[in-house]
Amino acid sequence: MNHFKYLFFFFLSGIVFLTSCQKEIDPVLINNVDSTTIAGFKDSTLLIKSISKTLNDSATGAIYDYDTEYYYYDTLNKKTIISYEVILNPTQPYNGVELNYNSKGLLSHIVEKDIGGKDTSNSISSIDYTYDAGNVVKTSSIELFNGQRFMISFNKIARPSGGYQLSWIDDLPYDNGVFTSPQGASFIVNFNSNGKLLSYKYSHQGSTGVDSLIYDVSGNVAKVIHTDLFYQTPPYTTPDSSSTYTWYDFVSRDTKGDQLYNLNRILYNGVSEIPNSILRFGADYKLEESLFQFSKFPALSTKISRLDQGVKNSYISNFNSVPQFDSKNRLTKYRLFFEGQQLDYEDWSITYYK
Repeated sequence: MNHFKYLFFFFLSGIVFLTSCQKEIDPVLINNVDSTTIAGFKDSTLLIKSISKTLNDSATGAIYDYDTEYYYYDTLNKKTIISYEVILNPTQPYNGVELNYNSKGLLSHIVEKDIGGKDTSNSISSIDYTYDAGNVVKTSSIELFNGQRFMISFNKIARPSGGYQLSWIDDLPYDNGVFTSPQGASFIVNFNSNGKLLSYKYSHQGSTGVDSLIYDVSGNVAKVIHTDLFYQTPPYTTPDSSSTYTWYDFVSRDTKGDQLYNLNRILYNGVSEIPNSILRFGADYKLEESLFQFSKFPALSTKISRLDQGVKNSYISNFNSVPQFDSKNRLTKYRLFFEGQQLDYEDWSITYYK
């Protein structure tokens, strides 16, 4: 499964607060040597140990991809390992990624680990992050295995109504999974005074769109509203002012099971809310779509709409999921959908350290 596929399109949608606004979980491992006290949790039973995923064809139900990710939390060295092998100690060789955190618990460095030999490809090798005084991401420095380096700088301004806006241009030479030619995608993201994502505007390869989020009283994403501002590539036509529709309508959610929601905030503390998966290198390439579904409790029933051949609301589907929990009310199984030409789904099985 390609875990490093770059998605310019939406994302991560407001299910995770930026670090400067997080109130529910403390930063990762600030000068703490107790291995059971990770990311503000005083009880290691809340820590996810592994997630096994089976990707299924929507038409036949057949499994056509499968893997398991293992998570190792290295308290002393302020890092987390995501591996495809069971990790018994932080010095063990593995295939996966290592996430490092600064003294404030903010994600500062991600590097890919590969025990298969030296990689000289033009895929991502590592990313480094810097933050401003308000703990909002300021720069992202990206290095490819072939030695090329790129820098993304974020422009932060205050919003008149409160909160702030981040904007940036992504000039990474990326094309169909291979870093070969400049793309020049631009992004504008708005947050309210509580750090929740309000809207996300992207412009890429001749298309421009805006996604806006609506939350319920519990802080779950209730709806994602999409507006197409411009298309120049067939078979799409230039949308008019009415090209706004509800992309996701989360009709109902559970009232427990926020473990996946918390995991993302732990792993990508500081950039977890940024709607651009290249900044959260190491995440499952489908994470951006799946995050909607467990924000913050898992969705039970979802109405999904999209444009098809430029026709508003021409594709509508209803997706239902029945999450399972253990005796401690921890999420252990969940079925998620993923957008595409067909609505494939993935079953996740979750284990914990205790």
